[in-house]
Amino acid sequence: MAVYRAYEIEYLVQVPGNDYYIVIGGEVLNKDTNIITDSWEDKENIYLSSKFKGEKEKSKEYLRFEYLYKNEFEWLHIINNGEEWY
Repeated sequence: MAVYRAYEIEYLVQVPGNDYYIVIGGEVLNKDTNIITDSWEDKENIYLSSKFKGEKEKSKEYLRFEYLYKNEFEWLHIINNGEEWY
């Protein structure tokens, strides 16, 4: 179980021939230690980028609460001064 200030980065690439971007991966960092605690990539669309970082980045910060539930790791994003979570 852990609670920490998280900094999440999503890596985006533009879909060829379109105006919109899609998320091809991302990372979650512990903001206090700057250690990557989670990462992912969209295996179906990663081919759209010649490098993983993509063309754009989108980030957000939140309080992350990680816990074990029925032998699975779960987490909550706590936002708006603790008044909202998902």
